[in-house]
Amino acid sequence: MPQIALVGAQFLSAGRERRGRTSDCLRRVIRPVKLSEAKHPKSAVTRQAFLDAARDVFERKGYSGTQVKDITDRLSVARGSFYYYFRDKRHIFIELGTVTTRETADAVRALELIEIGADKSAFEAWVRQLFDYLDRTGAFSIRSVDDSPPDARFQAAVARVHAETAGVIGRELERLSGRSLSDPATSGVCVMAMLERSWFLARNTKAQMTREGTIAAITDLIYAMVGPARVESSPVSARVAH
Repeated sequence: MPQIALVGAQFLSAGRERRGRTSDCLRRVIRPVKLSEAKHPKSAVTRQAFLDAARDVFERKGYSGTQVKDITDRLSVARGSFYYYFRDKRHIFIELGTVTTRETADAVRALELIEIGADKSAFEAWVRQLFDYLDRTGAFSIRSVDDSPPDARFQAAVARVHAETAGVIGRELERLSGRSLSDPATSGVCVMAMLERSWFLARNTKAQMTREGTIAAITDLIYAMVGPARVESSPVSARVAH
């Protein structure tokens, strides 16, 4: 627990320091908070409630199947109150997607805080932190891959940040392992896909995968990629030897 708490605290600090380039990609497509909202916390809370409700509806129905009425019904409010904060469902979806993409990049960058030679607990803390993040946003992100508004600027910004995020993972795997990868960015995509898909399956009770078991398995795989080479006796090696 102390190791997890330490990595978590470092992550919060690093997220603020290293957000610059990611935010630059997305700043133009996210709606700035109104001055009136900054002065009136209640207004900001209401706006966040709309975002949370919309995330839940988009997760279940997708962008194409969602109507503004679905979002307002989720909060039991009149549709007019929705339009005080957002122009339409496209507007609120793009804001959700923008924030989610930026938060994903920040969560992944916590890998940069792990030192070369760190023990397995540091990697477990990182995987656990990502699972906690995916608990909040994972279903929305997965559903949005194939169902999002046809907004070229938004999609281009998200694609740039996804590429940057994958690159971070690949470069960190190289740094931590001391070995070169043939394609760091693609390796990063594969690791992120493993994390997201494993989280999704562990969340699905039909898959018969426990959360703790999944976190442990992913940690083992990542640690095997970056840890020192070890020669251990195993049933497979024993059979080969004979």
